[in-house]
Amino acid sequence: MKKVVEDVVLPEIAGILGHEINGVLTSLLLTTDLAEEEGLFIAKGLRKCVEHLQRVSNDLSELAERRELNLKEVECKKFFNEIFGFAPECFRKLKVDREKMRWALSTLKESVKEGEVSFSISSKEVIVNISGEETPDLHPFYFRERILSNPYLLAYAARKIIERHGGKVENGLKDIRVILPFADEEPS
Repeated sequence: MKKVVEDVVLPEIAGILGHEINGVLTSLLLTTDLAEEEGLFIAKGLRKCVEHLQRVSNDLSELAERRELNLKEVECKKFFNEIFGFAPECFRKLKVDREKMRWALSTLKESVKEGEVSFSISSKEVIVNISGEETPDLHPFYFRERILSNPYLLAYAARKIIERHGGKVENGLKDIRVILPFADEEPS
């Protein structure tokens, strides 16, 4: 589990946090520049604070660079059977980073209260439906308000991993739908 946290979760969260911090820092630097032009003494202290946060942000960005995907084709049925203990009758292939996608799907399942998994297959994709009593809100604006204290940050990181695989995550009140294209289909 520690390896999964180091290799999958931390880089993904670092990427999210690095992006959020950079937005704030850009605004602070503009404010600092204006304050320095006005000769305000506090601007020097603010600039030092911003420079320190930029170093932290750069460290997060370096950690986020490890988010690269090691894509390989895997048989759909075998892959889902490994994760959920059952799978649809499907012999087509998915192109995934096995470890990262396994973590993402497991995390989404765990984030849904009393989650149950079902599958549907079309000619182009497989849909994993995780339904239950309560699902987390995976909307990015929700995270900007309370990014460090949000209990669903891991579910949001899972969503970002799925999207980087060319998949989509649709969030409903009582279910989460994960749509993954087959390996021989172009992601939409």
